[in-house]
Formats: sequence, structure tokens, C-alpha cells
Amino acid sequence: MTVRLNDYHDLPSYRRYVLAHWQTWEEMRAFTFRDGQAVTTILHTDGSFQTERVDMAPYTEIEPHCHPHIDSLEFYLAGSAVIQIRHRQFHLHPSRASRLCLPIFHNTLHSGVVGQDGLSFLSIQRWSIPPTSATLDWATEHTCVSV
Repeated sequence: MTVRLNDYHDLPSYRRYVLAHWQTWEEMRAFTFRDGQAVTTILHTDGSFQTERVDMAPYTEIEPHCHPHIDSLEFYLAGSAVIQIRHRQFHLHPSRASRLCLPIFHNTLHSGVVGQDGLSFLSIQRWSIPPTSATLDWATEHTCVSV
């Protein structure tokens, strides 16, 4: 079944749309953060739905944080990392992470350490406020509200 524009109504249906189309999209806007060690590029926005490509340099450390207004599915593309979501660890590596999609819901504490290959993933998002960038909807470990 082909998903057409606006045929999505939730994150799983939007994910299907994104995975069918993202490679044809032109970059809309890029944000650099972590002192240049990471770049997020907005690829698509439609109402409360948005997709960002995230590219991180090798050995980047991501401190514990959450995104108060974003539910997301993080779709692994390339590289390696150890990601912690709440108290569960995920080891991302090309040999075992192909097609891996990690759910991270609003106010969910997560962190990570990028491996020697860097890390690239799609952040497939649904926002509860008008979308900007995940880099701007960032709360520290001490200000995250547990859901």
C-alpha cells in the first residue's frame, strides 16, 4: 500500500510515509549543535509531523535529556552508538541495527555515546506544539517531567 501526502494520522503511518519518500526530499533548514559535533536537518514538515536527519561526529557524548513536546521514532541509518532510553541500553551497529526504529516519547529521558563511525538517523516526529527542531525542544535531566 502506498501512503500519499496526508494519509498519515499517527506516528506509525507517518513513519511509513517517511521511509517511502525521505530520500527524495530537499533539505529545508539545518541546525548545528554540540559545538559543531552534530547537525540536524529538517527534511519535511506537515502540520504537527516533522522529520529531521541527525548526523553526529564520532565520540560525541549526548547528556541525559528529553524533548517535552515531541513523540518520535528514531530510525537508524548508519554508524554506531550506545543509546540509553530510560534504563534500557541499545547498541547500534551496522551489523545488527539495520531497519531499527527506537520510540522516544515526550519527556522520556535518553542519552548516548556515539562510536568511532559517527551516527546518522532519521527522527520521525509528532509535535504537541508547532514544530521547530529537536535541538530547540530540549530539557535537561533535572527538568524532564516523567510520563
